[in-house]
Order: sequence, then structure tokens, then C-alpha cells
Amino acid sequence: MNMKRISSNSGFTLVEVVASAGIFVILGLITILFFIQGVSNWQLLTNQSDLRSTGRNVLVYMAQELGNATRTSSLGIPPNAFIASPGQNEITFYLPCNNVSTSGVCTSSSFATCTYDPINDPDSKRCPLIDSNSNTKWDTANQIKYLIVDNQLQRAVNGVNSPIASDISGVIFEDQSLNPNLNSNEVKVTLTLSRPKTESLILVGIVKLKNQ
Repeated sequence: MNMKRISSNSGFTLVEVVASAGIFVILGLITILFFIQGVSNWQLLTNQSDLRSTGRNVLVYMAQELGNATRTSSLGIPPNAFIASPGQNEITFYLPCNNVSTSGVCTSSSFATCTYDPINDPDSKRCPLIDSNSNTKWDTANQIKYLIVDNQLQRAVNGVNSPIASDISGVIFEDQSLNPNLNSNEVKVTLTLSRPKTESLILVGIVKLKNQ
């Protein structure tokens, strides 16, 4: 009995190979696009989180310093160059003399209400100086100003600038003359923070001055 051996040649045709390769390429592109979009979203969220953290830190910093300040002039002047809204993009103020102040204004006819000795007494603090009539002595020899320079919030003392924070594209200071909802000793601070390819963030804080 003769039996025939049947052989079968199996494999992919050229069309099948090309089609499969095309599918893999498309799936790869989709995966890459999803990855790029995910990285972009992550970067956006990171930038927004960084801006929010920076803004809060700046507001806390200014609140601590302006909370002890006396303003030198009214804020009711034309709108600033950063945000077209009634306000002022700079504020100038003085701080009280304290028991470690070195300016001549602070050392004459004033005295400390407490001592400052951080080496022997870590809990000791800088304390305001008062004159013979128990009035606060202001360090008028050191004029302080907050202002924006090249997307950077800076602190200037007698014209010498020091950076506070970057990514600050605008700031507005408002007092009662500009915003009747404020009390006479309050200043409203509006910060605008921004980075490239990131939506701008606006944070607002209200600071009570020590002395108007």
C-alpha cells in the first residue's frame, strides 16, 4: 500500500508582515504620545504646585515683615505696569528699631524693653525700641521697598536690591484709599506667579500694619 507524504509549507505573506509592522508602529506611536502627554501633565502640575508654594511663602514673608511696618506714603497712585488694575506695584515702609539695630536713628534716646542674647539665651528675641515717651522708634535711616524686577520680587534697602522670589510676574498693593473694604491699617497684597507654558496663578493676602 502506497502512502503519500503530504507536506505543508506555512508562513506569513509579505502583506501580512507589512500589516503587522504597521500595527506595531501605530501602537508604539500611541504609547509614546500617551507618555509625552503624561510627562507634560506631570510637569504642569509640578509647576503649579511650585508656584503655589512660592506664592504662599512670599505672602508669609511679607506678612511677617509688613506686620511690623509703618507705611511712608499713600498707595493711591495710577495703575502699575504689570497688571492693569487700580493699585501699586511697589510699597515703601520702615521697620521699628530693635535692640540690635545699629543705625544712628535707633541708638539715640531709645532703650530696649528686653535683651537679645541668642548664644546664652536661645529663646531671647529682638524687641522693639521705644523712646522716653514710650512711643515706637522707627528706623527711618533704612527705607525698605518691595518691587518687581524681571519677574522677580525684590527687597530694596536704601536702593540696594536683594531677591526674595522668582516667577513673580506681578504684584499689587492696595490700601483703604483704593479698596474701601479694607480697614485703615490693612494692606491687600495680590501676587501673580507664572512660568512658561504654565497657567498663571494669583494669590491674595491681607496684612495688618503695626502702625499707619
